[in-house]
Amino acid sequence: MQFLPLGQERGKGKFVNLAKLLIFQHMLLVCALGNQSKIHTIGVVLPLTGRDSAYGTSIQKGILTAELAINRAGGIKGHKLNIVFVDDRSGRSSALDGYKGLVQMHKPIAIIGGITTESALAIAPMAERHKIPTLSPTATGDGVTEKSRYLFRVCFTNRFQGTALARLAIEHLGIRRAAILVDSSDPYSQGISENFRKTFQSRGGSVVAQESLQLSAAEVEKVLSAIKSKKPQAVVLATHYERVASMAHQMKKVGLRAVLLGGDSWDTFILPRDHASDLDGSYYVTHFSPDEQAPQVRNFVSEFKKVHSQIPMAFSALGYDALKMIASAIERAKDVSTEQIRNALSEIRNFPGVTGYITVNKSRNTTKSAVVMQIADGGVQYIRSIPP
Repeated sequence: MQFLPLGQERGKGKFVNLAKLLIFQHMLLVCALGNQSKIHTIGVVLPLTGRDSAYGTSIQKGILTAELAINRAGGIKGHKLNIVFVDDRSGRSSALDGYKGLVQMHKPIAIIGGITTESALAIAPMAERHKIPTLSPTATGDGVTEKSRYLFRVCFTNRFQGTALARLAIEHLGIRRAAILVDSSDPYSQGISENFRKTFQSRGGSVVAQESLQLSAAEVEKVLSAIKSKKPQAVVLATHYERVASMAHQMKKVGLRAVLLGGDSWDTFILPRDHASDLDGSYYVTHFSPDEQAPQVRNFVSEFKKVHSQIPMAFSALGYDALKMIASAIERAKDVSTEQIRNALSEIRNFPGVTGYITVNKSRNTTKSAVVMQIADGGVQYIRSIPP
């Protein structure tokens, strides 16, 4: 494994330290495998510093766990894997620069990244130009894979998340009246919210209020009080985990008693510490639960805990599946050319991933179930799965 930096690290605090710890740990693991003359190089572009570093370091842990398992089993076709990580510093231009650097310096046969819709869209033209199969673990934006026939993803789309949330509300929670808080500047928030609204209304539900999340501190109480007057049974809060706990606290403060519903960005290894009890009873859809009993899930959780001394969350599981899917494609490809690996990725059917049984469709998106989790007593628990 190698780490290709892009200039000086700008992040501070525990995420930078965690990234360095993971890199050092991984170097030790690679050394333990011995000096291999035959390797397959896989590039990875993800944020280890900056705004999205919580997601990036979580994904990295999953990739490291998969690499260790594959190399311990002898590699692929007699070749060990060599993973080259690039820190994109949570930036679109840095992701593009990192992708270019990987191609020019390391000539990978496949690349994992980018992890956000923004970074995946930035690197799509490069994937097409250099004909390198590129697999995003977590870019959920609708239409991402349309930008290149070499761009795939492990995660489902925002469209499906919104639909799954609406089905959860109608079919399993008996909710008929819902409000939506949406960040109109964020395609992620917009995508989930809009598809929730369409599906919820088509199944007999009523959206009694839809308000912007772009609020000043002085406006929050006024807006939430207005929503309260509409008596919703649930509030959809499709935003990133940093804002969830504070918004839940504000809802409780104004007496808005409704079930909170959210998407996969709620699922990170950092659980909210402030006002955590305000989230009790909330639900979110995601990709993975460590409580599922499928053999591949039990094996993954066990191996992950041995390497990282913690229970994996969804973003780690998606990183794990990304490398496993690439390994499966290399194994089945007629040769190790990037074109044959791309073709093998496009032929994946019912792959036994830890995030579900994965089928790659003609748009290079994955078809699989969504996992419903509930927050309770400061932790999360698996509730059910919602099929596509």
